[in-house]
Amino acid sequence: MKPEELVRAILLNDTYKKREGISVTTLCDSPQVRHLKEKHADEIQKIIESDPERWRYNAFFGTAIHKMIESLDLDLVQEDALFHEFEGVKLYGTPDAICLKEKILYDFKTCSAWSMLDQPKREWVNQLN
Repeated sequence: MKPEELVRAILLNDTYKKREGISVTTLCDSPQVRHLKEKHADEIQKIIESDPERWRYNAFFGTAIHKMIESLDLDLVQEDALFHEFEGVKLYGTPDAICLKEKILYDFKTCSAWSMLDQPKREWVNQLN
């Protein structure tokens, strides 16, 4: 694969699905973070579009790792979106994998070694608790 083909694959990688409601990840975050992301969504999008190779590489790499895990013959329910409505608010989440037999929820992360020097990121732990 030529370098320009790899860049094109990174730029075309858009596995994010916008859904109606609030995601579990967003629900675990602070209300202020959610408000600021919504308020500045256009500005955030412009930053991403100004240097897409930089901003999409991590998503591309994470997607590649997830696809590789999905291709293994494991006894897991993988990437199955779950939905629930609570008091009129639609909630959704897509766990990376669930082992029904052992009742274990998996959330795979790709990161640099520096991200794990002390402990996992607080938001990663919050997602699973």
